[in-house]
Amino acid sequence: MGITDLPRSAIGGALKIATAPARAALRFAPDNRVTTTLRGIVDRSDATARAGAGTLLRDDDLRHEGKRAGEAAAIREEASELREKAAEKAQQAAEAAADKEVEATKRTKQAAKKASERKGEAQKKRTASKAQAKRTETKRKQQARKKAAAGKQAAAEAADEDRADVLEAKSEALAEKEEAVEKAGEARRLKDATERAKEERKTEDRKTEVA
Repeated sequence: MGITDLPRSAIGGALKIATAPARAALRFAPDNRVTTTLRGIVDRSDATARAGAGTLLRDDDLRHEGKRAGEAAAIREEASELREKAAEKAQQAAEAAADKEVEATKRTKQAAKKASERKGEAQKKRTASKAQAKRTETKRKQQARKKAAAGKQAAAEAADEDRADVLEAKSEALAEKEEAVEKAGEARRLKDATERAKEERKTEDRKTEVA
């Protein structure tokens, strides 16, 4: 019995036995690039062995089976690679989104901080402006009071001067009146003295004529 007389089932069973340990180990291994690569190696090895056995045994069915197994392995590897790339892109997108969220949170905090600083600065300016306005108003009122007091003082002094002028005018008028009265009295006295002198002369003249 030669190798060409081996039944296809025996060859298939032998290949399953040969790859069983590797498949069993990979079945419980975590899905990652390494295990995917190892599964692809096992699948391709099985397919290559079947195709080689089919060629050696001149078994077209076995050879085609090996070819189909190889194509299926290639498809699984490509699908696995696509899944890994998709997962990697998803991971990158998630990381980018997380970075953007962190950056957005950072910008939001910075904006809030700046807004708070601007609000605080505006409040300081308003407070300073109110204080300045209050000081200005207080100064204005003080100046107004001083001006009013000065006006009152000036008015009082002017009134005093006016009263002094009035009193002086009254005093001068009184003095002039007294002087006029004194002159009038002196004039009457002179007149009376003159009249008496005239009367005395008349009396003397009459006495002389009688003698």
